[in-house]
Amino acid sequence: MSTMKKILSLTLALAMLMSVSVFAGFADAAEIDKDATEAVNLLAAVNILNGIPQEDGTTDFAPAATIKRAEAAKMIYVLRNGGKDDGATTWKGVVTFADCKDHWAAGYIAYCEAYGIINGRTETVFDPEAPVTGIELAKMLLTTAGYKTEAEGFTGANWEKNVVAEANAVNLFAGVKFAITDAAPRQWAAVMFKNAFEVNVPTYIGDYRVDGILNGVQAISVKEKFLKLTEAEAVVLATKTASVTGTYATAATKTLLKVGTEIGEVDFTVADALVGQQVKVAVYNDESILGIVATGKAVIGELKVGAKITSGTDKDKYPVTVGGTTIGNKATTDVICGTLTVQNVLDQQAKKGNWVAYTAYDVDGNKTVDY
Repeated sequence: MSTMKKILSLTLALAMLMSVSVFAGFADAAEIDKDATEAVNLLAAVNILNGIPQEDGTTDFAPAATIKRAEAAKMIYVLRNGGKDDGATTWKGVVTFADCKDHWAAGYIAYCEAYGIINGRTETVFDPEAPVTGIELAKMLLTTAGYKTEAEGFTGANWEKNVVAEANAVNLFAGVKFAITDAAPRQWAAVMFKNAFEVNVPTYIGDYRVDGILNGVQAISVKEKFLKLTEAEAVVLATKTASVTGTYATAATKTLLKVGTEIGEVDFTVADALVGQQVKVAVYNDESILGIVATGKAVIGELKVGAKITSGTDKDKYPVTVGGTTIGNKATTDVICGTLTVQNVLDQQAKKGNWVAYTAYDVDGNKTVDY
Protein backbone atom coordinates (compact mmCIF):
# COMPACT_ATOMS: atom_id res chain seq x y z
CA MET A 1 0.00 0.00 0.00
CA SER A 2 1.39 3.43 -0.91
CA THR A 3 2.18 5.98 1.79
CA MET A 4 -0.66 8.27 0.70
CA LYS A 5 -3.17 5.44 0.49
CA LYS A 6 -2.09 4.29 3.93
CA ILE A 7 -2.56 7.80 5.33
CA LEU A 8 -5.93 8.15 3.62
CA SER A 9 -7.06 4.82 5.09
CA LEU A 10 -6.25 5.80 8.64
CA THR A 11 -8.76 6.36 11.38
CA LEU A 12 -7.78 9.95 12.03
CA ALA A 13 -7.93 10.02 15.81
CA LEU A 14 -6.01 13.17 16.70
CA ALA A 15 -4.07 12.99 19.94
CA MET A 16 -2.68 16.50 19.64
CA LEU A 17 -1.82 18.76 16.73
CA MET A 18 1.10 21.13 16.97
CA SER A 19 2.40 23.11 14.02
CA VAL A 20 4.19 26.40 13.58
CA SER A 21 0.87 28.16 13.26
CA VAL A 22 -0.28 26.76 16.59
CA PHE A 23 2.51 28.63 18.37
CA ALA A 24 0.04 31.52 18.59
CA GLY A 25 -1.37 29.52 21.50
CA PHE A 26 1.84 30.06 23.44
CA ALA A 27 2.05 33.47 25.01
CA ASP A 28 5.84 33.28 24.79
CA ALA A 29 5.93 31.93 21.21
CA ALA A 30 8.55 34.44 20.04
CA GLU A 31 11.05 33.06 22.56
CA ILE A 32 11.19 29.58 20.99
CA ASP A 33 14.37 29.14 18.94
CA LYS A 34 13.63 28.37 15.29
CA ASP A 35 16.10 25.48 15.39
CA ALA A 36 14.07 23.84 18.17
CA THR A 37 10.70 24.36 16.50
CA GLU A 38 10.34 20.97 14.83
CA ALA A 39 11.39 19.11 17.98
CA VAL A 40 9.02 21.10 20.19
CA ASN A 41 6.19 20.45 17.72
CA LEU A 42 6.88 16.72 17.55
CA LEU A 43 7.25 16.29 21.32
CA ALA A 44 3.94 18.05 21.84
CA ALA A 45 2.28 16.03 19.08
CA VAL A 46 3.18 12.77 20.79
CA ASN A 47 2.18 14.13 24.21
CA ILE A 48 5.65 14.05 25.78
CA LEU A 49 6.26 17.76 26.39
CA ASN A 50 3.40 20.25 26.45
CA GLY A 51 2.82 23.86 27.38
CA ILE A 52 2.46 25.29 30.88
CA PRO A 53 -0.96 26.83 31.72
CA GLN A 54 -0.82 30.33 33.23
CA GLU A 55 -3.15 32.00 35.71
CA ASP A 56 -4.44 34.40 33.06
CA GLY A 57 -5.69 31.50 30.93
CA THR A 58 -2.83 31.57 28.42
CA THR A 59 -0.25 28.85 27.92
CA ASP A 60 3.52 29.31 27.94
CA PHE A 61 6.01 26.88 26.54
CA ALA A 62 8.80 28.39 28.65
CA PRO A 63 11.59 27.34 26.25
CA ALA A 64 14.40 28.61 28.49
CA ALA A 65 13.07 27.01 31.69
CA THR A 66 15.12 24.01 32.73
CA ILE A 67 13.87 20.44 32.91
CA LYS A 68 13.59 19.03 36.42
CA ARG A 69 14.23 15.43 37.43
CA ALA A 70 10.53 14.80 38.05
CA GLU A 71 9.64 16.22 34.63
CA ALA A 72 12.26 14.06 32.95
CA ALA A 73 10.77 10.99 34.64
CA LYS A 74 7.31 11.86 33.33
CA MET A 75 8.58 12.48 29.79
CA ILE A 76 10.39 9.15 29.73
CA TYR A 77 7.40 7.27 31.11
CA VAL A 78 5.06 8.77 28.50
CA LEU A 79 7.54 7.94 25.73
CA ARG A 80 7.86 4.32 26.82
CA ASN A 81 4.08 4.14 27.34
CA GLY A 82 3.43 4.87 23.69
CA GLY A 83 2.63 8.55 24.10
CA LYS A 84 -0.10 7.86 26.64
CA ASP A 85 -0.08 9.68 29.97
CA ASP A 86 -2.11 7.72 32.50
CA GLY A 87 -0.37 9.36 35.44
CA ALA A 88 1.60 6.15 36.07
CA THR A 89 -1.04 5.46 38.71
CA THR A 90 -0.14 1.78 39.07
CA TRP A 91 3.37 2.81 40.12
CA LYS A 92 2.51 5.47 42.70
CA GLY A 93 2.26 3.06 45.60
CA VAL A 94 5.71 1.59 45.10
CA VAL A 95 7.84 4.74 45.11
CA THR A 96 10.69 4.23 47.58
CA PHE A 97 11.98 7.78 48.02
CA ALA A 98 10.88 9.67 51.13
CA ASP A 99 10.79 13.00 49.25
CA CYS A 100 8.46 11.62 46.58
CA LYS A 101 5.72 9.91 48.58
CA ASP A 102 3.23 12.75 47.97
CA HIS A 103 4.85 14.21 44.86
CA TRP A 104 2.77 14.60 41.70
CA ALA A 105 5.40 12.58 39.78
CA ALA A 106 5.64 9.70 42.27
CA GLY A 107 4.45 7.07 39.78
CA TYR A 108 6.71 8.24 36.97
CA ILE A 109 9.70 8.30 39.34
CA ALA A 110 8.97 4.81 40.66
CA TYR A 111 8.78 3.49 37.10
CA CYS A 112 12.07 5.07 36.05
CA GLU A 113 13.82 3.79 39.18
CA ALA A 114 12.48 0.27 38.66
CA TYR A 115 13.86 0.16 35.12
CA GLY A 116 17.20 1.68 36.12
CA ILE A 117 16.66 4.79 34.02
CA ILE A 118 16.95 7.39 36.79
CA ASN A 119 18.56 6.67 40.14
CA GLY A 120 18.06 8.50 43.41
CA ARG A 121 20.61 10.77 45.00
CA THR A 122 20.56 8.32 47.91
CA GLU A 123 18.38 5.36 48.79
CA THR A 124 15.78 7.69 50.32
CA VAL A 125 16.27 10.95 48.39
CA PHE A 126 15.37 11.44 44.73
CA ASP A 127 15.49 15.27 44.60
CA PRO A 128 12.57 15.62 42.15
CA GLU A 129 12.76 19.41 41.74
CA ALA A 130 16.48 19.52 40.90
CA PRO A 131 17.42 20.46 37.33
CA VAL A 132 18.78 17.89 34.89
CA THR A 133 22.03 18.62 33.04
CA GLY A 134 22.50 17.78 29.39
CA ILE A 135 24.82 14.90 30.27
CA GLU A 136 22.38 13.53 32.85
CA LEU A 137 19.56 13.71 30.32
CA ALA A 138 21.71 11.92 27.76
CA LYS A 139 22.30 9.09 30.23
CA MET A 140 18.56 8.86 30.89
CA LEU A 141 17.79 8.73 27.18
CA LEU A 142 20.43 6.09 26.46
CA THR A 143 19.12 3.87 29.24
CA THR A 144 15.58 4.57 28.02
CA ALA A 145 16.66 3.13 24.67
CA GLY A 146 17.95 0.02 26.40
CA TYR A 147 21.64 0.68 27.01
CA LYS A 148 22.92 -1.26 30.05
CA THR A 149 24.24 1.19 32.61
CA GLU A 150 26.91 -1.02 34.17
CA ALA A 151 28.04 -2.62 30.94
CA GLU A 152 28.48 0.75 29.22
CA GLY A 153 30.35 2.36 32.11
CA PHE A 154 27.56 4.84 32.82
CA THR A 155 28.35 4.55 36.55
CA GLY A 156 31.52 5.20 38.51
CA ALA A 157 34.16 7.88 38.20
CA ASN A 158 34.13 8.04 34.39
CA TRP A 159 30.38 7.89 33.84
CA GLU A 160 30.12 11.39 32.30
CA LYS A 161 32.95 10.74 29.86
CA ASN A 162 31.41 7.44 28.76
CA VAL A 163 27.92 8.91 28.43
CA VAL A 164 29.16 11.82 26.33
CA ALA A 165 31.12 9.48 24.06
CA GLU A 166 28.11 7.28 23.35
CA ALA A 167 25.71 10.24 23.13
CA ASN A 168 27.94 11.79 20.50
CA ALA A 169 28.14 8.49 18.65
CA VAL A 170 24.36 8.41 18.26
CA ASN A 171 23.95 12.19 17.76
CA LEU A 172 21.97 12.90 20.91
CA PHE A 173 23.49 16.36 21.21
CA ALA A 174 23.03 17.26 17.54
CA GLY A 175 21.58 20.74 17.16
CA VAL A 176 21.50 21.73 20.83
CA LYS A 177 22.59 25.22 21.80
CA PHE A 178 23.55 24.97 25.48
CA ALA A 179 26.51 23.69 27.44
CA ILE A 180 25.74 20.04 28.16
CA THR A 181 27.23 20.37 31.63
CA ASP A 182 24.51 22.93 32.41
CA ALA A 183 20.84 22.35 33.18
CA ALA A 184 18.90 21.46 30.03
CA PRO A 185 16.40 24.11 28.82
CA ARG A 186 13.01 22.75 27.76
CA GLN A 187 13.44 23.53 24.07
CA TRP A 188 16.83 21.81 23.87
CA ALA A 189 15.58 18.88 25.94
CA ALA A 190 12.93 18.51 23.23
CA VAL A 191 15.69 18.42 20.60
CA MET A 192 17.53 15.72 22.55
CA PHE A 193 14.36 13.63 22.86
CA LYS A 194 13.73 13.99 19.13
CA ASN A 195 17.30 12.88 18.47
CA ALA A 196 16.77 9.93 20.79
CA PHE A 197 13.78 8.82 18.70
CA GLU A 198 16.27 7.88 15.98
CA VAL A 199 18.57 5.86 18.25
CA ASN A 200 18.45 2.13 17.60
CA VAL A 201 17.56 -0.11 20.52
CA PRO A 202 20.80 -1.99 21.35
CA THR A 203 21.23 -5.76 21.31
CA TYR A 204 23.33 -7.50 23.97
CA ILE A 205 24.78 -10.93 24.52
CA GLY A 206 25.23 -10.86 28.25
CA ASP A 207 26.85 -7.49 28.88
CA TYR A 208 28.41 -7.25 25.42
CA ARG A 209 26.66 -4.97 22.93
CA VAL A 210 26.55 -6.61 19.51
CA ASP A 211 24.83 -3.99 17.37
CA GLY A 212 25.38 -4.64 13.67
CA ILE A 213 27.21 -7.91 14.30
CA LEU A 214 24.45 -10.50 14.47
CA ASN A 215 23.09 -11.53 11.07
CA GLY A 216 19.36 -11.30 10.75
CA VAL A 217 18.91 -8.86 13.64
CA GLN A 218 16.71 -6.04 12.36
CA ALA A 219 17.51 -2.72 14.02
CA ILE A 220 14.54 -0.92 15.51
CA SER A 221 14.56 2.69 16.64
CA VAL A 222 13.25 4.14 19.89
CA LYS A 223 10.33 5.80 18.11
CA GLU A 224 9.39 2.55 16.39
CA LYS A 225 9.63 0.41 19.52
CA PHE A 226 7.87 2.63 22.03
CA LEU A 227 5.67 4.97 20.00
CA LYS A 228 5.28 2.78 16.91
CA LEU A 229 5.83 6.12 15.25
CA THR A 230 6.55 6.55 11.57
CA GLU A 231 6.83 9.80 9.66
CA ALA A 232 5.91 10.63 6.08
CA GLU A 233 7.03 13.81 4.38
CA ALA A 234 4.19 15.66 2.70
CA VAL A 235 3.16 19.05 1.39
CA VAL A 236 -0.02 20.78 2.55
CA LEU A 237 -1.68 21.83 -0.71
CA ALA A 238 -4.91 23.25 0.63
CA THR A 239 -7.42 23.78 3.37
CA LYS A 240 -11.03 24.86 2.80
CA THR A 241 -9.93 28.51 2.68
CA ALA A 242 -6.35 28.51 1.32
CA SER A 243 -4.65 26.74 -1.59
CA VAL A 244 -1.42 26.78 -3.60
CA THR A 245 -2.99 25.19 -6.68
CA GLY A 246 -6.45 26.74 -6.88
CA THR A 247 -8.03 23.49 -5.68
CA TYR A 248 -9.41 23.69 -2.14
CA ALA A 249 -10.28 21.09 0.48
CA THR A 250 -13.93 20.12 0.30
CA ALA A 251 -14.69 20.91 3.95
CA ALA A 252 -13.30 22.92 6.84
CA THR A 253 -12.40 19.66 8.60
CA LYS A 254 -10.32 18.37 5.70
CA THR A 255 -6.79 18.98 4.38
CA LEU A 256 -5.40 18.30 0.91
CA LEU A 257 -1.97 16.64 1.12
CA LYS A 258 0.65 15.56 -1.39
CA VAL A 259 2.85 12.61 -0.44
CA GLY A 260 5.42 11.83 -3.10
CA THR A 261 3.51 12.06 -6.37
CA GLU A 262 0.14 11.21 -4.84
CA ILE A 263 -2.47 13.74 -3.78
CA GLY A 264 -5.33 13.04 -1.44
CA GLU A 265 -7.66 14.59 1.11
CA VAL A 266 -7.64 13.61 4.78
CA ASP A 267 -10.13 14.29 7.55
CA PHE A 268 -7.69 16.42 9.47
CA THR A 269 -7.59 20.14 10.16
CA VAL A 270 -4.54 22.40 9.91
CA ALA A 271 -4.22 26.17 9.95
CA ASP A 272 -4.03 28.10 6.68
CA ALA A 273 -0.47 29.15 7.60
CA LEU A 274 0.67 25.59 6.81
CA VAL A 275 -0.59 25.70 3.23
CA GLY A 276 2.38 25.43 0.88
CA GLN A 277 4.62 24.15 3.65
CA GLN A 278 6.55 20.91 3.69
CA VAL A 279 5.42 18.92 6.73
CA LYS A 280 5.97 15.62 8.45
CA VAL A 281 2.89 13.53 9.10
CA ALA A 282 3.47 11.64 12.32
CA VAL A 283 1.58 8.35 12.20
CA TYR A 284 1.10 6.19 15.26
CA ASN A 285 0.91 2.42 14.82
CA ASP A 286 -0.40 2.84 11.24
CA GLU A 287 -3.73 3.67 12.85
CA SER A 288 -3.88 7.35 13.73
CA ILE A 289 -2.25 10.63 12.82
CA LEU A 290 -0.70 12.10 15.94
CA GLY A 291 0.22 15.37 14.33
CA ILE A 292 1.29 17.33 11.30
CA VAL A 293 4.59 19.04 12.00
CA ALA A 294 6.02 21.88 9.92
CA THR A 295 9.63 21.41 8.87
CA GLY A 296 10.19 25.03 7.86
CA LYS A 297 11.63 24.01 4.46
CA ALA A 298 9.15 25.84 2.24
CA VAL A 299 10.29 29.10 0.68
CA ILE A 300 7.51 31.53 -0.23
CA GLY A 301 7.73 34.60 -2.45
CA GLU A 302 5.73 36.74 -4.85
CA LEU A 303 5.84 35.50 -8.45
CA LYS A 304 6.17 38.11 -11.21
CA VAL A 305 6.74 38.09 -14.97
CA GLY A 306 8.67 41.11 -16.22
CA ALA A 307 8.79 42.98 -19.53
CA LYS A 308 9.68 41.13 -22.75
CA ILE A 309 13.40 40.97 -23.52
CA THR A 310 14.00 42.69 -26.88
CA SER A 311 17.55 41.66 -27.71
CA GLY A 312 20.22 39.06 -27.09
CA THR A 313 20.04 35.30 -26.86
CA ASP A 314 16.88 35.47 -24.72
CA LYS A 315 15.02 37.82 -27.09
CA ASP A 316 11.22 37.53 -26.84
CA LYS A 317 11.47 35.75 -23.49
CA TYR A 318 10.32 37.15 -20.14
CA PRO A 319 12.21 37.38 -16.84
CA VAL A 320 10.45 35.46 -14.06
CA THR A 321 11.17 36.38 -10.45
CA VAL A 322 10.12 34.89 -7.14
CA GLY A 323 10.49 37.00 -4.04
CA GLY A 324 12.69 39.40 -6.00
CA THR A 325 15.06 36.65 -7.16
CA THR A 326 15.23 35.84 -10.88
CA ILE A 327 14.57 32.18 -11.57
CA GLY A 328 15.15 32.46 -15.31
CA ASN A 329 14.06 33.93 -18.61
CA LYS A 330 11.07 32.03 -19.95
CA ALA A 331 9.14 31.72 -23.21
CA THR A 332 5.38 32.30 -23.16
CA THR A 333 4.71 28.57 -23.38
CA ASP A 334 7.09 27.63 -20.58
CA VAL A 335 5.42 26.16 -17.52
CA ILE A 336 6.35 27.93 -14.29
CA CYS A 337 4.68 25.37 -12.05
CA GLY A 338 1.80 22.96 -12.29
CA THR A 339 -0.16 24.11 -15.35
CA LEU A 340 0.66 27.79 -14.87
CA THR A 341 2.53 29.15 -17.91
CA VAL A 342 4.19 32.48 -18.51
CA GLN A 343 1.36 33.34 -20.91
CA ASN A 344 -1.22 32.69 -18.16
CA VAL A 345 0.48 35.24 -15.97
CA LEU A 346 0.80 37.75 -18.84
CA ASP A 347 -2.90 37.38 -19.62
CA GLN A 348 -3.86 38.07 -16.05
CA GLN A 349 -1.51 41.02 -15.86
CA ALA A 350 -3.04 42.45 -19.05
CA LYS A 351 -6.54 42.18 -17.60
CA LYS A 352 -5.51 43.83 -14.35
CA GLY A 353 -3.36 46.47 -16.02
CA ASN A 354 -0.57 45.87 -13.50
CA TRP A 355 1.25 43.13 -11.63
CA VAL A 356 -0.73 40.12 -10.52
CA ALA A 357 0.41 38.87 -7.12
CA TYR A 358 0.90 35.15 -7.44
CA THR A 359 2.39 33.39 -4.43
CA ALA A 360 5.10 30.90 -5.36
CA TYR A 361 6.28 27.96 -3.29
CA ASP A 362 9.64 26.24 -3.41
CA VAL A 363 8.73 23.42 -1.05
CA ASP A 364 11.90 21.35 -1.34
CA GLY A 365 14.28 24.30 -1.25
CA ASN A 366 15.89 23.59 -4.63
CA LYS A 367 15.26 27.14 -5.94
CA THR A 368 12.62 26.07 -8.45
CA VAL A 369 8.92 26.85 -8.19
CA ASP A 370 6.92 23.82 -7.09
CA TYR A 371 3.53 25.54 -6.83
